[in-house]
Amino acid sequence: MTDAVFAVAAPFAAVVTAFGFLVFVSIHGRPRSVSFWLFVTAAELLLFQAIPIIGLLPGLLLLLFSIDAFVFYALLVHAFLLSLLIEAAIGRISRRFVIVPILMYGAYYTAYFGQARDIEEEAAKMNLVNVGKALDFDPDKMSVVFDSMGDLGSFVAHYKVPVAYFQDNYAHSESARLIPASQCAIIKNSKNGAAASIETAEYNYQMGLLTKVTAPCVLLRAEKPTNPPLYVRRAPEQQKRFAISVQSIEIFFNGQLIGTHQSLHVYRIPPILWHMGCGFSDTKPWGCLGFFSEYSETIGSEPKINDRVGYTSPLGDMLAIPKYTNEDILHFAGYPANAGIVALAQSPPAAK
Repeated sequence: MTDAVFAVAAPFAAVVTAFGFLVFVSIHGRPRSVSFWLFVTAAELLLFQAIPIIGLLPGLLLLLFSIDAFVFYALLVHAFLLSLLIEAAIGRISRRFVIVPILMYGAYYTAYFGQARDIEEEAAKMNLVNVGKALDFDPDKMSVVFDSMGDLGSFVAHYKVPVAYFQDNYAHSESARLIPASQCAIIKNSKNGAAASIETAEYNYQMGLLTKVTAPCVLLRAEKPTNPPLYVRRAPEQQKRFAISVQSIEIFFNGQLIGTHQSLHVYRIPPILWHMGCGFSDTKPWGCLGFFSEYSETIGSEPKINDRVGYTSPLGDMLAIPKYTNEDILHFAGYPANAGIVALAQSPPAAK
């Protein structure tokens, strides 16, 4: 249902609900059922909230009391269903109404436990595919090459490797090197002998550990790999089941796939309905959540290697490249192999 339909249907439904309530009262007198009043309150608030902009008002009012509107509406629905169950069980209202909360909660938890079973099955398949150590990476004999610039800077900032590369489908290549803060300060801009630029690496480390001035930086320049390339590819995400997809990292060397690591990306059904209502979202200006709110989770697996000391991620495990510790970064002095490029970047460009 689109937002436009909600905008038209919400006030109409509110009027119909109010009219139905008046008819009920005129025939049966004032209802004593708690579940009835909870239903009317929940229906009116949720329908009112479905109207863009105007629907912000109840949420803003609740915020004055530090109450999350989405949580409040979900609790209101729970209160209605539970009161309906209790009142039907004790005979205050028709016992036939007991079927409503039973069906609602039954359907919800059937989906919840069904998804848990699906995740368990897919995780078992994933563990059969994942490798441990694919090879011992040697920076003197191979160059690690990514297909994403986003992975490039992060990789050299976290892993003990002198240089890494990016290469796109059009043969454009760039290199990235982590260099000490003392050397970063000398490189003011990209008008230098290496035609290199720098990016701060501060955000890659523990908050408060370093500042923009004291953190190492990443030196970037157009440069092709100097050794045989070892390609790291992120395969397109594959949908396996409803709300469950697989993310893969693949490593190629000498034209052959030598290692794969998969993780599950899951939009989990939460164990209890806790988020319900309408509001702004990342995908559209105004939208209404369904019967439950999903939250995203990535599920990995422990690579099958004997020694995990120093290797704390799938890529590091597959290539046997350790990550920097906080102590390493605080005393980072750079790599001798990068001295020539750094010196070139600190010098003025060659005269034309």
